[in-house]
Amino acid sequence: MGVRTSSPHTRLLIRLLCLVAVAFSVYYLTWRVLDTFNPHALVLSWLLYLAECYGLAMFLLHIFLTWDTRALERRLGVRADQRLEDAAVPAPVSGTVDVFLPTYNESVSLLRKSVLAAREIRREHATWVLDDGRRAEVREMCEELGVGYLTRDSNEHAKAGNINAALPRTSGDYIVVLDADFIPLPRLLERTLGHFREEKLAFVQLPQAFYNVDSVQHVGGDIRTGWHEQSLFYDVIQPGKNRWNAAFWCGSPAVLRRAALESVGGAATKTITEDILTSMRMHAAGWRSLYHNEVLAVGVAPGDLDGFRTQRLRWAQGSMQILRSRENPLLKRGLSLPQRINYFASMTTYFQAVQLAVLVAMPALVALSDQSPIAHLGGSFFLRFIPYLVLTMLASKLLGGSRQRMLWDQYFSFLRLFTFLRALPVLVTGGTKLRFRVTPKTPSESARGALYPHIGVALVNIAVVALLIAQPGRLATGATIAVSVCAGLVAATYLLTVARLWRRVYRRHHYRVSLALPVQVQLADGLEMSGETENISFGGLSLLTASAAQPGAHSEIRLLLGGETIAVSATIMSCTATDAGYRVGAQFGSLALEDEKLLLMSMLDAAIGAGGTRAREQIDPAPAARLVPARI
Repeated sequence: MGVRTSSPHTRLLIRLLCLVAVAFSVYYLTWRVLDTFNPHALVLSWLLYLAECYGLAMFLLHIFLTWDTRALERRLGVRADQRLEDAAVPAPVSGTVDVFLPTYNESVSLLRKSVLAAREIRREHATWVLDDGRRAEVREMCEELGVGYLTRDSNEHAKAGNINAALPRTSGDYIVVLDADFIPLPRLLERTLGHFREEKLAFVQLPQAFYNVDSVQHVGGDIRTGWHEQSLFYDVIQPGKNRWNAAFWCGSPAVLRRAALESVGGAATKTITEDILTSMRMHAAGWRSLYHNEVLAVGVAPGDLDGFRTQRLRWAQGSMQILRSRENPLLKRGLSLPQRINYFASMTTYFQAVQLAVLVAMPALVALSDQSPIAHLGGSFFLRFIPYLVLTMLASKLLGGSRQRMLWDQYFSFLRLFTFLRALPVLVTGGTKLRFRVTPKTPSESARGALYPHIGVALVNIAVVALLIAQPGRLATGATIAVSVCAGLVAATYLLTVARLWRRVYRRHHYRVSLALPVQVQLADGLEMSGETENISFGGLSLLTASAAQPGAHSEIRLLLGGETIAVSATIMSCTATDAGYRVGAQFGSLALEDEKLLLMSMLDAAIGAGGTRAREQIDPAPAARLVPARI
């Protein structure tokens, strides 16, 4: 992926290109203010110029963060052509381990998958469900599965308070933190505990990967080959932070040293983004961090726009809370200069919304005021602007490699615009009354309402183009062309955004993964049919078969998983004809616990692209020895 996997010669060329791009950007912005600044439109001129200067500042920070993304690989001796997953890691350290699964209102069916998988993590550990919802059904599930159950009398400080309440009631030397929707792989501890041979290492953060690849933030592919809105952060920026000992805790999935967490008073409670502030406190106290870029757990990404906006708003508002506090990274004692820059860059990325708002509004402001922020908008301008734009875009693209997708990055920038703008007032107000909102894992009926502002922006820019066509002499020729092109691009981007999301409605209670398994169906009337699964979930499956089945019919379905056959009762829900036969949808009844485990491991292997053949090998034959009695 970009700099991480390229040869030293290629990395050197990319870095030289970055320096050239920076030098030309400084030249361009100097020339802009000296030769093209319009004194007759000072407000518009300054707005546009400051937006361009912000772009250079962010470009410089991006170069700083991604200059060297192979710090961990060099430490482990990983070759440039080798994946981290295939490299050896230090043998795990000794010590006890607690696995925490904080939960509030997530569905029991979603939580159950995470608990089942947490039980199967290899190496001795205790699994704890931290239930801030105080739900009887969650307690019963924990008793059934033989894992610990902890709750408390209040929900003070949300997730941070939940974790802090569990610390004195548990005793593990290391703590694995998994959000309720994150399903860990059995090898999670084997691949991470060895790093704690470094005595001052506070935590190991893992990438956030998601198995519902049809979410609002995904763009095609599967977990390994697909791309989502956070791919650049987890595959390029976080590895780059390893160089500066500045990788930060992202909540889940992560392994923390209890002593480090307790040394800073537990998870931070003064912000709704407890993870990044806790990380900063540990760094300031002299602890180290590590980002291990290997998928060792998979979760559920926001399925629709409502969940996406809720999560991003929380991140942005939490960063504003920290920036206005005494723990602003530029002011906090104990941080090194590179750590200050890293944290400041991560917290100020949300100001991109202001820059983008200026650029989006500029065509309408120019058309309505009859003033251009750029004087002499002709050939001399474009001879400098085009190289400036191409160099910065090319350098950014090469730094990010396959994880830097310029067009999709811009798409999501437009999509996040109003959410981030909504968060910025917290920088002034402090957000003392903000509540931690759990990211919704179920579809929202009102998600489309969030698209109305985008539709409004598109219509305004279409009106700008129509106005300039209707009144061709309103602006100079060069300004008319430039404003029309910009307004058209803004309108097209927002219309495409709305078109992509308007009809994305998620109704499934269980996310499905593509998995081809031989299957036999015994219908209640004695008829039998065979075929192959197309996709499968805990709740049911879709299979391709040569025979038709009657919707509503009861059946027994036999699946071959990892060399073993499981049988489950099911109801036929649909049957549609295809070119090769029929597509049959079936809904499962209850599953036996052993069958649940086997199905989960097969789905997990399929989700991360490894196929289902290793499923049975990954299940510990005697997991009960590691479990603890449920207790309050």
